[in-house]
Amino acid sequence: ENHLKHDSAMLFQYLNTLLYLDPRFEELSGGKKGWNWCWLVNLKRVSPELEAEVEKLSAEAAAALPWVKYWDLRREMEGFRLIHRRQFDDAGRLLTAALRGIRKGNPAAKFRMGDTSLLSNLPMTKQWIDLMKQYGKGDKADLFSSNHYRKKPEIPDLDTDLAQFFRLVDRNGYPGAKLHLLEGM
Repeated sequence: ENHLKHDSAMLFQYLNTLLYLDPRFEELSGGKKGWNWCWLVNLKRVSPELEAEVEKLSAEAAAALPWVKYWDLRREMEGFRLIHRRQFDDAGRLLTAALRGIRKGNPAAKFRMGDTSLLSNLPMTKQWIDLMKQYGKGDKADLFSSNHYRKKPEIPDLDTDLAQFFRLVDRNGYPGAKLHLLEGM
């Protein structure tokens, strides 16, 4: 029995390991070059088969860990190479496949929009909201997360960053959204 039950989990490393080891998807991330802990980060494209597998594996993970209340696909979402290469369709399909899987595996669990590395990265937050709208088929994340590193609470001003964040999510279909501040001072 697991005596250390965390209430949140990230799918990224679990999916990364299983997909990396699956020969059906080897070409999607440039093949196997030693142990590749960032296989999903380097993903070149999302095939329909990969999308289905991410949904299936996400459902299995959520069903196997019913005590986990909050799931995200990945922390610091701007690290995906799909975003750097402007492959927004692939990124949106991957994100919503994980969301659908979590909903199937544990309908009581919440899907957290993976954080940005900085709370003030509002353009990236908006990008992920838009992808969820486009590919979520009416479903959307339950809450958000972000890091809030700063020299002091007032440098840059945390209250201002939070107000701007909540204005953005309120205007884009998430009125009253909850925010988990995960890493920071």
